[in-house]
Amino acid sequence: MAKDYYRILGLEKGADEKEIKSAYRRLARKWHPDVNPNDPEAESKFKEISEAYHVLSDADRRKKYDRFGSGWEDGGFVWNNPNSQAQGQQVEGGFGDLFEQIFAGFNGRFGGFSTNSVPPEDVVRPLEVSLQEVDQGGKRTLTFQIEDACEQCQGTGQVQLLNGRPEACPQCRGRGLTPHVRRVTINIPPGTAEGQKLRVPGQGVKGSNGRSGDLYLQVTTLKDPVFSRQGDDLETETEIPLWTAVLGGEVRVPTLTGHGTIRVPEGTQGGSRFRLKGKGLPNRQGGRGDLYVKVKIVIPRNLSPDQRRLFEQLRDAEGAAR
Repeated sequence: MAKDYYRILGLEKGADEKEIKSAYRRLARKWHPDVNPNDPEAESKFKEISEAYHVLSDADRRKKYDRFGSGWEDGGFVWNNPNSQAQGQQVEGGFGDLFEQIFAGFNGRFGGFSTNSVPPEDVVRPLEVSLQEVDQGGKRTLTFQIEDACEQCQGTGQVQLLNGRPEACPQCRGRGLTPHVRRVTINIPPGTAEGQKLRVPGQGVKGSNGRSGDLYLQVTTLKDPVFSRQGDDLETETEIPLWTAVLGGEVRVPTLTGHGTIRVPEGTQGGSRFRLKGKGLPNRQGGRGDLYVKVKIVIPRNLSPDQRRLFEQLRDAEGAAR
């Protein structure tokens, strides 16, 4: 009777690659012989889930399994099928090809099934960048730890003794994974967007087959004491004197690369926003965002007698005008 690999891994037939990996790892940790010593049932379960993962984790093997069903266990032969042109007809690449795909991990004997139990896997890490790095680009050297497939046991978690009996791999202590320190130098391109993922090829988890996934660095922008980021635009706040708000005038404001000037019209209210075109961040289309300046009116304190008298005159004149 054909084995239902989806049922063995506790999955629906439409499960994606991530769900298959997750189910296998969870079950492999539960039923690994090193976790359940001298337990024939656990050993049998471990072989069964490893076999299921071996088939479902490979797109070609899974496609053939989904197509042939019970014929998969017979190596793709159609036995005693009256509708076939010849009994024993070989399909989809030949018995030898399918047999090799199914039993590639048996290490020469059916009782010791072992798979590439650690697949190559992409890794996502956060990367915090400053506004200056977004503006100008930059280079950064990162050091981080990652767990690759154990080189001694190829990620199976066990090695064979001379007498043929398995034991926990001494290098990874049966985990199938060993930690390694990665040190990579990356380029941060100008205009890197918030949430963008920068790809570093070959720096993800190295699988049992010797191939490595990729490293993805997900960008977040560090808080800046002067500016806040809104996509490609920047926002800032600047203080202006009361008399400038009343009478109008030019005000010097900070930009990411120095200073600029805005023209404040007379009668400007607190909270008004002014735009400096092209003074924001670069974008991947080759343009730049804008800088928006919000004005805050500063009320004078500790007036001199003359200043107070002038404000009183303004107050009285306002009252008389009404």
